Amino acid sequence: MYMRCSTNIIKRFDLKVYLEILNTKEINLAFVAPPVVVAFAKNPIVKNYKIQNLKAFICGAAPLSKELEDEILQKYGIKCGQAYGMTELSPLSHTDTVDEKRSGAAGRLAANMEQIVVDIETGEHLGRNKRGELRLKGPNVMMGYYKNEQATKETFDENGHMKTGDIVYIDDDGYIFVVDRLKELIKVRGFQVPPAELEALLLTHPDVADACVIGVPCSKAGELPKGFITLKNPSATNKQEIIKSIHAYFGEHLAHYK
Repeated sequence: MYMRCSTNIIKRFDLKVYLEILNTKEINLAFVAPPVVVAFAKNPIVKNYKIQNLKAFICGAAPLSKELEDEILQKYGIKCGQAYGMTELSPLSHTDTVDEKRSGAAGRLAANMEQIVVDIETGEHLGRNKRGELRLKGPNVMMGYYKNEQATKETFDENGHMKTGDIVYIDDDGYIFVVDRLKELIKVRGFQVPPAELEALLLTHPDVADACVIGVPCSKAGELPKGFITLKNPSATNKQEIIKSIHAYFGEHLAHYK
């Protein structure tokens, strides 16, 4: 609205309805969550619609993998931009233009802000390219939660940095990559396994249309990751072969404890 652009809002996401709107309204820019990008990348009906006017997705709410961004760009020429923020940050702390961004990254730190990444066990400050919890300080960060001193105290560290609860790493050029939510990490034999990372890898398998990974209790390991998938071909008769193929695929791409 600030740019005087026409705006289209739908009550709930339905891929066919969404594609029809893109087709008839000649939409140039779409604000989405990762499941929409997954649907575009994996569902064959997208090719039946004229979406050449759509130049970019701006994606938020959850991490979007580099592989998925690259797939959308290769298939349809649509660029994917990401940003990082939350209500407590009024609302953004990291962003970039679509043309300047780095694939898989959620942007770079906004002006006048300070960021640190800390070890989730020890609180030690970590360097570049090391995974830990993101903590932020700046004029846009909230003062606290209204009439909830305890929640406010738990959300800020002793130096005034707000604990975001997100696991990230920052590369050598200052781009931030969101790995997962701290509370969603799966603890396998003492290792921290982010389900979003496993979901992103599942989505690169040629037989997988969509995926979800959760942690399940295990008497020996504490927890184990368990994956749920939707096949590109739901009527496939070789499902056991596909499962074996996925296990082998994971063995080639992941550490043993994942």
